[in-house]
Amino acid sequence: CLLFSPVSTEHKGEQFEVYFTGGTLCKFCPTIYYLNDVLFPILGQHMNINASCNLKTNGLYPKGGGQVYLYLSQADKDIKAINVTSKGKLIKAIVRFACTKNFRFTIDRVCDEVFKKAKKIIRNEYLDSGNEEEFDNERIQLENVDLGNNSYTFLFQCIFVYENTSIKSEFLHSEKKWVDITPDIIVEKCEDAMLNAVSNDKVCFDEHTVDHLILFMAIAKGKSVISVGDISMHTKTAIEIVKKFIPNIQINIIPNEDKKHISNIIEVEGIDYTIQE
Repeated sequence: CLLFSPVSTEHKGEQFEVYFTGGTLCKFCPTIYYLNDVLFPILGQHMNINASCNLKTNGLYPKGGGQVYLYLSQADKDIKAINVTSKGKLIKAIVRFACTKNFRFTIDRVCDEVFKKAKKIIRNEYLDSGNEEEFDNERIQLENVDLGNNSYTFLFQCIFVYENTSIKSEFLHSEKKWVDITPDIIVEKCEDAMLNAVSNDKVCFDEHTVDHLILFMAIAKGKSVISVGDISMHTKTAIEIVKKFIPNIQINIIPNEDKKHISNIIEVEGIDYTIQE
């Protein structure tokens, strides 16, 4: 909405600031770290949309209380169509643990075990993506976030940053009260998330990023083409909602010919949306 607000049109090139409060690490919604490390970099690199979030305080279920400032630089140019059908080489990985301190087991041991598995998977993906240089652990950016003692929250993220895209893998446990979950279950779910993120070379975006991109592709200037995995219900819903506003929009889903993995090409003919004076 801010991209096309009358204020934005009046003050092109200026940076806008919006303050939000609420949950930043909650189930069934994008985390604040995902926005900053995955979605916003993709929009900036490919679509001429420059946004960032400044996290002041995390907000956890059920109390919330998070504080975030969103910054958006109004671009002088149109929203560009995105064309990404190859991830390119892996540049680096961001490994993040965000934990409350009140779990009944030692969370440090879980993080150590997950990090060992992450380093192995990242190294293999680095070499498999076409890099010829020897892998250096400096390519792994490790971040630990202390969430205090509010509720029971554990977030693991491994974000694979490629030349053309960023793909997240994550596991989030967020509960008001103690719910039985063992260290082995956490380690297994974190490992599965990472392996799933790198299992198909033709998948350039995780399924949740695809959901977000549909809207921007629809209002961009030109034809957008992206290579994705299976078409999720969220993506189908995003497409149907766009069609409610733009009935004649052209959106094509073309299955890739790969018997081993499910992948698709999504084509969207953008309408080059501008504010109607």
